[in-house]
Amino acid sequence: MKNKFSIILLPTTFLTSYLLASADSGTYKLLESVGTMAAGSTPEFKDYMTEILRVGIAIAGLLAVAELVFGGIQYVLSSASEKQAAAAKERIQNALIGLIIGISSVLILNVINPDILAGNLSIPDIPTGGTSSPTP
Repeated sequence: MKNKFSIILLPTTFLTSYLLASADSGTYKLLESVGTMAAGSTPEFKDYMTEILRVGIAIAGLLAVAELVFGGIQYVLSSASEKQAAAAKERIQNALIGLIIGISSVLILNVINPDILAGNLSIPDIPTGGTSSPTP
């Protein structure tokens, strides 16, 4: 139960901070280049969140492929033991499920709004106070 809660809480927290970061107006100059942001540029906080998202997706994909490879090696080496073969099959199955979830999350984000993955997400200003009053 605790593990399921953390699986839901972590992406929700990350997405919330990403959306809140797009409203941040603080700017500063980078001393060193970071990812695709050049030194001397003035990135916003959302640019950092975009880089973290890209790196996180890449790491998730690499870990899923590594687990798939290790599961395959474990399966090949477990020819005499049914218990080890079953554990290897489960590892391969879990790696495939993780890879499918990772690819699906990228596809879902791209369908919802491609700007999320591109880092061009912006929240439009909400007009406040006006001269017109609502009519009854």
